[in-house]
Amino acid sequence: MMKRAVACVSSDSSSYTRVLPDASCAALPKPSSQETCMIKRCHKQRKAQWFVSTWQTCSVSCGKGLQLRVVKCAEKDVAGKYRELSPKKCQNVPKPSTELQRTCVLPDCPVLSPHSRPDCARCRVVEGFRCAQCSVLFMGVPPLGVSCR
Repeated sequence: MMKRAVACVSSDSSSYTRVLPDASCAALPKPSSQETCMIKRCHKQRKAQWFVSTWQTCSVSCGKGLQLRVVKCAEKDVAGKYRELSPKKCQNVPKPSTELQRTCVLPDCPVLSPHSRPDCARCRVVEGFRCAQCSVLFMGVPPLGVSCR
């Protein structure tokens, strides 16, 4: 809405303008003092911001592993739920500097003998089990190319 002052004025040949009482212009149509205007549509104000997710579960079921989390651009809708946006929508919002991975340590994995699990002959962590006694022969054959730590 645009507003302007509307006054009854008189001007003479010397370009001198005098303001007169409104009654002096009663016989003339009075212009409106307000007008609707449209410059351009306003952009919807989004409250885009960076959100840090919670830590994901540990990458292993026993022993030492990693936990990860992510930083995402999102906005809260009227229902209070977060809706993910493209990172470009948060380009003017400072991104939090926070750790996105950390070590997680769970109870040690159970130790199994190479004879109870054939895959343990290769001395590797498989499905959450740690192999014992790498040098032990499995079915009379030593594991090939294996170095145990």
